[in-house]
Amino acid sequence: MLDLTLAYKFVSPEMRDGLIHDMRDYIVAMQTLGCSVNWDYGLEAAIDINEESGSMTVSEIFQDHICNLANWSVSQRFADIFPELRGFYRIVEQKTIPMSVVDVEEYLRRHGRGDPMSVSSSD
Repeated sequence: MLDLTLAYKFVSPEMRDGLIHDMRDYIVAMQTLGCSVNWDYGLEAAIDINEESGSMTVSEIFQDHICNLANWSVSQRFADIFPELRGFYRIVEQKTIPMSVVDVEEYLRRHGRGDPMSVSSSD
């Protein structure tokens, strides 16, 4: 489970004010135009697995990484559409940022989780 305080850590007061004032759909734009948290350490370092229960949680080091806006990059096109957020992240001089390729199914198989679609919500 992701720590709910992440929202408060992630969004600086200035950025929060800008988001509230303008109320545009930044999340869809980030998904469409691309963003990166520039994480170079893979799923093994981003996810902690409880040895007893097998439950998976976002690792503290990954939480700290994504909560630091200096680690984020967005595409030039996103920056052009949302100039009010400039200064909160790095801008990559390209129209979009391609999605990272991660084999989640392989990661889950390696950790004995089988088919990700069969994992119950109580895990």
